[in-house]
Amino acid sequence: MTLSTGQIVAALQAATLDDDLEMACWRYMNRVRNDNNFEFETNGEDNFLAMVTPFCRTVMDVGACVGDWTEAALARKPDAIIHCFEPLPANFAALQRNLGKRAFVNGFALGATSGEVRFQVPADKGQEKWELGSLYSRMAPGVDSMTEIAVEVRTLSDYCRDQEIGSIDLLKIDTEGAEMDVLLGGERLFSEGRVKAVQFEYGATWLDARRQLFDVFQFIASKPYVLAKLMPTGPMVMEKYQPMFDNFAYSNWAILHRDLLA
Repeated sequence: MTLSTGQIVAALQAATLDDDLEMACWRYMNRVRNDNNFEFETNGEDNFLAMVTPFCRTVMDVGACVGDWTEAALARKPDAIIHCFEPLPANFAALQRNLGKRAFVNGFALGATSGEVRFQVPADKGQEKWELGSLYSRMAPGVDSMTEIAVEVRTLSDYCRDQEIGSIDLLKIDTEGAEMDVLLGGERLFSEGRVKAVQFEYGATWLDARRQLFDVFQFIASKPYVLAKLMPTGPMVMEKYQPMFDNFAYSNWAILHRDLLA
């Protein structure tokens, strides 16, 4: 079958219209679901921080990078006691410069077990800020190759025991796919209800770790917590798991102690 020039032009125009419509629908659904919004001020992160920091004393920033989130938390709650965790050398050095006198800065990772692991980082070691380092091999677009460095890992429960920390008011986790590992390392704390609130990042990095939001629902199933998705206007509590939650689109979620909801 041979198409005329007019038919080809018409087909291309229709395809363009379809693509535009598809993109418009995709953007609309992202807005409704608050997915793929990376802006701290508009995606619900800043609003959540404003809601919970008045109740906070002990705060932990796991995957602190160079300290941007901790800076925002201290702006809201200057007297908060914040413990930062950042195992990548370049980030840790910057974190010490930025926050060394205002927070406890730790140069190791938190995970499911204590020990030493091979940490995946972008192969270009000349960068001053490694934002994509992970306990897991990355499949992210734009990451051409990764290399490994050895890092120390401790569990959240062990750290709190060693530092004599009785409870955590806010635990923020941004560990490029290893968020579930951090939670598992704090199993004892959650079982005893000693963590009030958690904010964690979810997205395509969870595919690297072979994790799902379903795992979080299972983790809190017998504990005094609920799971909520951060929305621009506040947390939206999800009492029951739905498979559609696991779309691996970037979003932020919260684990909230039921007493905190009251």
